[in-house]
Amino acid sequence: MKCKILFESKRVSGSEYFGTKIISMFDKKFKIVYENRNGSSGLSVDIMNPDGAFVHLLSKFTLGFVHSVSYVSDESNKDKDFHKGFELCKEVISKIYS
Repeated sequence: MKCKILFESKRVSGSEYFGTKIISMFDKKFKIVYENRNGSSGLSVDIMNPDGAFVHLLSKFTLGFVHSVSYVSDESNKDKDFHKGFELCKEVISKIYS
């Protein structure tokens, strides 16, 4: 499974943490979004359609992802949680498209 990161960003504002990666796998483009903030957390995967728009594909519930850190956790722990979620997303995408 070859994964190429095309774009990535991270925004931390107080206790809010948002991370995005746009990747290319299996000749398709995916957007992975992680969020961890007061009262909610999320991990989702969108796939780019032929028109260049991203369409929702998978949610944290579909992926079976459980956040291991809370919104008051240290930023480095949130980075690790995002990485764990990112690796899970790659694994699930690989299972679907290989």
